[in-house]
Amino acid sequence: MLLVAVDPQGCAWQVVEQAAELAQDLNEGVVLFTAVELPEGVGAEVEMHGGRFEGKTARDVLVDDAKNSLLDLADAFRRRDVHVDIQVREGHCVEAVLEAAKEVQPRMLVVGTHGRKG
Repeated sequence: MLLVAVDPQGCAWQVVEQAAELAQDLNEGVVLFTAVELPEGVGAEVEMHGGRFEGKTARDVLVDDAKNSLLDLADAFRRRDVHVDIQVREGHCVEAVLEAAKEVQPRMLVVGTHGRKG
């Protein structure tokens, strides 16, 4: 199993494409993972209003948007017949990834870096 941790925004598709090729070559399934964190000062249970947000909490909106983004990214794995599970957690990204790695016990951890080097 590979744990592929991404921020679904920006260039996550590049990481996912590389991870999908790697998973196919290794004949491994994948957990496609992201963490969401509420902006400072926004309570998790704050109710949203208007349009698609009506009746949802801030937490619901963040988690739903993250899941939908991961579902789109998961197509890269499905196209290669690689089994993929989606996982979204709340919390700071580093701690959330480390918790997921402890639970999943992946053969390899693939992490996107927003295109940064160093």
